[in-house]
Amino acid sequence: MKKALFKNKNFNFLNVSNAVSQFGDWFSHMALISLVNDYSKGSFLALPLMSIFIAMPTILFGPFVGIFIDRWRKKSVMIWGDFIRALLVILVPFLVLFTKNLYAAGPVIFIVFTMSLLFNNAKMSVIPLIVEKEEIMEANSLNTLIARIAMMAGLLTAGWFVNKFGWRWGFWIDSASYFVSLGAILFIKSKNDRGHSELISIDKGIRDVLKRSMEGLKYIFKESVITFVIITALLLTFISGVSYSLVIPIVQRVLNLGTMGISIFWTIAASGLLTGAFLAGSLFKNTNRALIIALGIVMVGLMFFLGAFYPTIVSLVVISFVAGSAMGLVAVTQNTLIHETSKEELMGRTFVNKDVMNSISFLLTGIFTGYMADRFNFRLVLIGAGAFLIVFTVAMTFLLTKKSFKKY
Repeated sequence: MKKALFKNKNFNFLNVSNAVSQFGDWFSHMALISLVNDYSKGSFLALPLMSIFIAMPTILFGPFVGIFIDRWRKKSVMIWGDFIRALLVILVPFLVLFTKNLYAAGPVIFIVFTMSLLFNNAKMSVIPLIVEKEEIMEANSLNTLIARIAMMAGLLTAGWFVNKFGWRWGFWIDSASYFVSLGAILFIKSKNDRGHSELISIDKGIRDVLKRSMEGLKYIFKESVITFVIITALLLTFISGVSYSLVIPIVQRVLNLGTMGISIFWTIAASGLLTGAFLAGSLFKNTNRALIIALGIVMVGLMFFLGAFYPTIVSLVVISFVAGSAMGLVAVTQNTLIHETSKEELMGRTFVNKDVMNSISFLLTGIFTGYMADRFNFRLVLIGAGAFLIVFTVAMTFLLTKKSFKKY
């Protein structure tokens, strides 16, 4: 890592903003989980329904955000993003307490995550404007590393804090973090950060994005290798949706561990993700890609069976790490396959379509499994989800990869 990067004041202020906002976001996330638990009356469906307001900004606006970011000053987008989020997050506890309705905060949460979408894209777009060209790779690496450290610190601290002081304070701490982040952004100076209103008009840009997205979708379902990657990526978000709607309430209610327990298990799962990512680039780098993906998903299916029959603290520790490792291994392998097989001119659209479809899959899975868990027993839903993962993955892998994956 070049010393000049650490002496770059603009980049340092951006990292402060990034770390503080990443740290603070976990306080509102844990507060939201605790809030839903208090007002849901034991329903498994409540948390997935609230996640609609979180995921919809990506589904609705994700493919088009770049059009606006390219036209506006990045610093202004980040400042307004932090300022609006800081004000709105403060309102969440008051809205719920005043109306006695959990979903009264939904529109506010939707706006907050829309602003987060704009902020995050502006943040990534401003990096090339404040560092030298030859430092961009190192700058991205350092920025991501700092974000991951802040995420882990926030994950552990927020669970304990919300468990001890209550969900109201979680939202207020997050609001304070946005103000601190905003303060750091104010010190960033870049002569190159100019809006480009002369670019293609917004309406024409949106039409162009829709056209290109359709081309990307056609390509996805034309190439069997890419089809396999996208379908298995949807299976990963199926896993996430099941975990979000079932595992979180199990930790809170069945094991009675509250938000602190969620923090601990998520941290274990995150360490598993890192382990899986490391294994993908070392031990399994020359292994058949399709085999890695299929076995990883089947392993998670087996973990669902274990969780259904033995929902204990010890079993959930094992499940969190093993499932996290499997998902980390699968995710890296999927992205590698896209890089190795996708046409260069369609690669960006492949990733964008993958992200949008993942968000839709996460929402639908969470709502469906939450509904089924309310009507039946959560153990039956976990068994059904595990069986579906194993049977579907084996069958699909056999059908799609007989010829196409021999060289991978």
